[in-house]
Amino acid sequence: MAEDSVEKRGISESDALIEDVATLASKTLERMKEEKVQAIPENYAIYFAKCLLNEDAELQDRISDIKVPQSASIPAKKQALLEKEVRAGFGGIKNMLQIITLVYKNLVVMDRMVNKHLDEADKSANVFEVQNCISSFKSDLTKLGELMGRHIAALKTNYDKVGKTFKSISEQSIYESKYGVFNKKYLLTVLEDEIGNVAKYGYQTSVMLVRPMHSAMENIASVKDRQEIFTALATALSRTCRRSDFVAYFGRECLAVLMLHTSYENACKAVSRIAAELYKLKFENYPEFELKLEFAVEQLENDKSAEETLSHALDNFGEVTKDGKNHINEASPWPSAKDDEKGADAKEGGEDVGADMSTDIGDLGTGVGAAQEN
Repeated sequence: MAEDSVEKRGISESDALIEDVATLASKTLERMKEEKVQAIPENYAIYFAKCLLNEDAELQDRISDIKVPQSASIPAKKQALLEKEVRAGFGGIKNMLQIITLVYKNLVVMDRMVNKHLDEADKSANVFEVQNCISSFKSDLTKLGELMGRHIAALKTNYDKVGKTFKSISEQSIYESKYGVFNKKYLLTVLEDEIGNVAKYGYQTSVMLVRPMHSAMENIASVKDRQEIFTALATALSRTCRRSDFVAYFGRECLAVLMLHTSYENACKAVSRIAAELYKLKFENYPEFELKLEFAVEQLENDKSAEETLSHALDNFGEVTKDGKNHINEASPWPSAKDDEKGADAKEGGEDVGADMSTDIGDLGTGVGAAQEN
């Protein structure tokens, strides 16, 4: 491969790279067969890297310049799992503080009860020993209250620090914890990278959007019920898509699937298969709910940004029915932009960590203040 220049072969640089990689792939498989190693993706990647080391530096550099889609990168998936664990851990911290707050409030109630009994004892002239006992008890409670106040203040300080750290993590988040898929911000990043790959290497990639139709969801008033239905849909979609597909939450109860190396025509064919699987979902807790789905498909073009690609797809939703009829690219009504601002995302009860924290800390502070006032 090294000795045959692109000029000598009389082909484009892109075609030459395709030929060189194909030749190297054949060598990789031959070596794995000789060494009796199963050609599964994980083993293949290792042997491909080994064979690449035997090639000239120019080819190594050209292959290393080929960007691996972020959706397929192991670090990205590991980061998603890490974020899920961090969120779960933070939930545990919040629960712990809530319990501490309840304990502290109970101590406040106990202090008030002691004061009440002390007032009753003051009215009696024959209960000096009882008064002394209660006074001593009240003194101990006061000291305990002061100590608890210092502890709560320290907990609040640590809680604020954790909150700032968690906010920083959230700003870098790639994972939508409610639905178990990647988030919109990361979707846009991956799309922009893939648009660059499409422009550079000339292959075809498409993006598919899917959402339950508004007519199906409008009668589900409960935020919790809507989330449960949509979570089931997101989970089923992740199971149905290929391993190489990238599934993300786009917003407004809409999911996106980046289909690598897939033309528009093949993506439309995939829609029918995916829809058939999603329609198998059973919503036993919602017997009156009838799932209706609409899809949109857009092929990535190098003259369209990620935002433009998704915006164009949003304008071309079409219903795909249970009997397989496909109406993609037929306009479908959806709530207005005004509704969107109030919108489905607000209905979905999206996690605003900062707001949750300020509320919890406020409540905590109120409890401390009340205790100190008493």
